[in-house]
Amino acid sequence: MIDEEIPQYKEGERSDHTQEKELDEIDEDPQYEKMAPLEEEMQLIFQKLHEQDENIIYEALCELYDVTKDFQYDYPAEILEKLLELLSIQNEKLHNELIYVLINAIKHENGSALYLKENGIFDYIEDQFPSLFATKLLLYLFKKFDEIKFHIMGTDLKNKLIECLDQTDDDIHFSYLADICAQLVAKKITKEVTINTDEIIEIFDHLLEAFLRIPREDESAVISFANAFSFYIDSNKLFLEIFLIKDLIDLFIHYPCDNPGYVENVLLMASSIARNSEECAKYLEARHAMEFCEHYLDSDNKFVLADAFHVLTELLIYIPELCNHYVSSQIIHKAVEIFRDETTSILVQKAILRLSIYIINYMPSAGFHLVEESGLYNILFENCPLTDPKDSFFVIYAILRLFQEGYDIRYSEHGHICDRCHDDEHESEENKNEVEKNEINVDLIEWLEDQRGKGSEKTDLIIDELVRTLKHEQPI
Repeated sequence: MIDEEIPQYKEGERSDHTQEKELDEIDEDPQYEKMAPLEEEMQLIFQKLHEQDENIIYEALCELYDVTKDFQYDYPAEILEKLLELLSIQNEKLHNELIYVLINAIKHENGSALYLKENGIFDYIEDQFPSLFATKLLLYLFKKFDEIKFHIMGTDLKNKLIECLDQTDDDIHFSYLADICAQLVAKKITKEVTINTDEIIEIFDHLLEAFLRIPREDESAVISFANAFSFYIDSNKLFLEIFLIKDLIDLFIHYPCDNPGYVENVLLMASSIARNSEECAKYLEARHAMEFCEHYLDSDNKFVLADAFHVLTELLIYIPELCNHYVSSQIIHKAVEIFRDETTSILVQKAILRLSIYIINYMPSAGFHLVEESGLYNILFENCPLTDPKDSFFVIYAILRLFQEGYDIRYSEHGHICDRCHDDEHESEENKNEVEKNEINVDLIEWLEDQRGKGSEKTDLIIDELVRTLKHEQPI
């Protein structure tokens, strides 16, 4: 997905969906006016944490959580040291509050998280895992420190994770375990260290078995699993057995839920599956994935909308004959309408542009007039710079395809390229004069020239021909 601000639907949501306050916003935020008196309050809390009375310690932990839960604040080292000492206390009520404070410290600032990581928090996690609190602590440490995931491989902790997946029947606990599995494959693995693929496959096999076994009454479990599995498919580029694909598709597409977080993650997983192989894409299409996407084209959630268009694009790449259905079913008209809406997010516009590229390239000549009627090609060539760089090759060929189909995109007026060019013998003088008033599509020329050297020599030759044609130096 595009790097945009993405809401968290539940605690433990995707790492790349995490939203953090920029440092330059701190001075403008009224909550940071409290920082000065906070230092004094922390000293009082620190004193209470050293009391013998566990009720006073519990009170101090509650105060510590309350005064720092909304702050980007690094806990003083002496307080973090004391918090680690308190992990040995057997008082369940106190222990639970202590874990909430530690999770809060890890979530907020790297300094606190780093201190805890280097001073014993991992020993506690290994000892207590797979308790729910230890699971939460491990999840948030994963989010802060990519290298921790390498630490669990080949250790008892990995075996405990698998054992817990095999035994859990609790939806909420499963959702956190699934989030941990997602973190194992979510971030880029460093060049120096790689995770053993066999171990990842083993973990995700057990994750799938657990998911098919648990009640799945809580939406968070379904959301977390879809999230984890979409990362898994993409990161390992594994061909999934078709029987597994069938199980997942049937389960997710027919699961009754309108939670945006659920829908978004299901669409992400469907997109990953569709990219996997032609067989997977065709099975998705046969199981009404297209209708599933169409249903959400009226969504007011930009992430759901963008992912729906991405799934439609992935299906089209493997099944070009869907072009006609996309137009006849009003998908394309809906896409143009959404794109033209001033409130539409760039995230969604980029997804629509990507879909338009493939439709223009794959639409049969006999049905190409439908592309013209929809206005689809206008939005693409008005907004070439918005397209993903990895799709630029297909944009260039889409421009070539338009010329081959008899369209003249040499001119632009008010941002719109001209419609299909007419035979000079039948074109009225009025139309000729109107065309002459139009300006050459300079933005398109600049975009094409910027693509030189980024592809093959053949692509550069096509760019040269297109630029010369756009500049009226020669017809294509």
